[in-house]
Formats: sequence, structure tokens, C-alpha cells
Amino acid sequence: MRQHTAALRAANRASFYRNMTPSWQESLQDGSEARVYPFGTGRVALIAFIGTAGQPAIHSSYRPPAEAIAHGEQFLRNMTAHRARVQERRAERSAYRTQLEPGRILVSTWVYDQTNVDYYQVVAVSPSRQSVTIRKIGARSVCDGPWM
Repeated sequence: MRQHTAALRAANRASFYRNMTPSWQESLQDGSEARVYPFGTGRVALIAFIGTAGQPAIHSSYRPPAEAIAHGEQFLRNMTAHRARVQERRAERSAYRTQLEPGRILVSTWVYDQTNVDYYQVVAVSPSRQSVTIRKIGARSVCDGPWM
């Protein structure tokens, strides 16, 4: 007799399901997978894992098995699209090169009950041109009207 899944500790839940025989399953190269397990009552359970995670990302029950399979396939398509977006963003970040040069003055304004203005100077640019070193510089306020 199988042990009820709610009684299992969360850490053991993944291994419990991975040892059952699924009626449908698909996997991705990164270890993400979706599996459909039959129940004796005409229902099926969709269990989906992201990468090599031990906890399921999806743990749902469905009456028509086709609906569970469709959701599992959609989950894997979404994971594939997500991985592609992550790779694209990484490529964009590694291709970034700053246009700032040493000596350039940067201004930052922020408001909290008053307007504050901070000034920074670019001191150095990294050899990869992906980052800069800045230092805060002082500023002098000049009263040019009756409100200062």
C-alpha cells in the first residue's frame, strides 16, 4: 500500500513521485521534466520539476488526462522559452560597453521632503568597459533668488 503524499516530508516528496510509474512524461536537457501519474479514480496528477529541483513546481490533479498532458507540454514550452530569454539577456549584458570616460560628471537627484542633488565624477573605466569607478564630489549652492 502506498503512503499518502501529504504525510511525507517535503524533502522526500520528489523521490516518492519519481519512483512511481508515470503514464506520460517528457524531459528537457536541463533536467526539467513533467510527468502524469494515474489515480485509481479516473483522475491523473501532473507533477512538474524545474531543473534538478527536489520540490515540484506544479503538483495538480486533473480529470481528463489530455488536459494534464497539455498543461505539462505547455510547462515545458514555457521553460524552454524562459531559458532562451535568460541566455539572450546574458549575451546582451556581456556585450554591453559603457560610453562614459574619466572626468565625466554624473548627477543624481532624489526627493524626500526636499530635493537632494548629489554629484559624482567618473574616476576610472574598467578594461572591459563594462563598469566604471566613481567618487562623490561636493557641490556649492548659490543663492540667486529670494527663496534660498
